[in-house]
Amino acid sequence: MNEIGWVFIYISAFGLSEYFVKKYLHEDIIVILYYSLIFGIGIWCLYKSNFNRYFKNLKFKKED
Repeated sequence: MNEIGWVFIYISAFGLSEYFVKKYLHEDIIVILYYSLIFGIGIWCLYKSNFNRYFKNLKFKKED
């Protein structure tokens, strides 16, 4: 049942995003930046999540 709830949330978020893009964003570069920002937020959320095994052991290089 949990997965079905996430599917509905995904569908509604996608629909709201498409509505926002069609209504307010009319230049191609702005649309690309918008989706890049959403992608970045998604990656950040997955990285911060303790439940994601792919990002759990990801190490970034730190410059000294």
